[in-house]
Amino acid sequence: MIRHLFDALGWELATDAQKDKPFSPLFSAFFGVEFDLTEFAKGAFTIGNSAARKEELSGRLTSILEDDRLTPQDSTSMRCTGEWPSFL
Repeated sequence: MIRHLFDALGWELATDAQKDKPFSPLFSAFFGVEFDLTEFAKGAFTIGNSAARKEELSGRLTSILEDDRLTPQDSTSMRCTGEWPSFL
């Protein structure tokens, strides 16, 4: 069923043993994007940042605030990183 969801979204799934893992209602698919299907039976699911991605973003933001400095490169990087799951 998950393969059909990804097919409908136009995403290709890896089929090698390292990446093709058994089903879990909570999983990271790519680039720190996490899918939560725990409410799928009720007709809902969530797509968001994984815990590791949230920790990375928090660390980067803390560093920016401590340095009291935001470069244009940091700004662009943070914007792109933070928006990645938002396009879904």
